[in-house]
Amino acid sequence: MAPVKAHGRLPYLQLVTTVRDMLRKRECVIPGQTAKKFDMDVRFAVLLDPLGKASRVVVAETGCQMLGTMVGLSVLARAERGDFETLGGTAPR
Repeated sequence: MAPVKAHGRLPYLQLVTTVRDMLRKRECVIPGQTAKKFDMDVRFAVLLDPLGKASRVVVAETGCQMLGTMVGLSVLARAERGDFETLGGTAPR
């Protein structure tokens, strides 16, 4: 698969606010994370067609379905805005 470069910005404030609220309401309990202090790195992969449209998004397991869904939806929104660009390399399979 071809490498991808991301442009644009994440909706940082919205993501932080949503994660803080999930943790505060205990909708998700993630070891070492609290509503007052959290630091997460959620990995994802996005499969783009030749025109840059996302055909599949996979989010790494976080232990919190709501968090995974939020990250996946953010990735899809970024793809729809055209924030991802394929850099060539291996042709799609």
